[in-house]
Amino acid sequence: MIPDITEKVLISKLKTLEENGFIKRKNYGEIPPRVEYSLTALGKNALNLIPALAEIGRKIIK
Repeated sequence: MIPDITEKVLISKLKTLEENGFIKRKNYGEIPPRVEYSLTALGKNALNLIPALAEIGRKIIK
């Protein structure tokens, strides 16, 4: 959903989200590498904040 993001930036952001407890990473240990990310309870709770943050962003950009 972020078409211009580089793989390096994506991996960095996912790592930060994992370190902060918003997502969990499951590594299947396969070749080629396969991992899955899912939201933790904290991540699911944070979803409720996104509409409010988006609204604030829209007001700031005006």
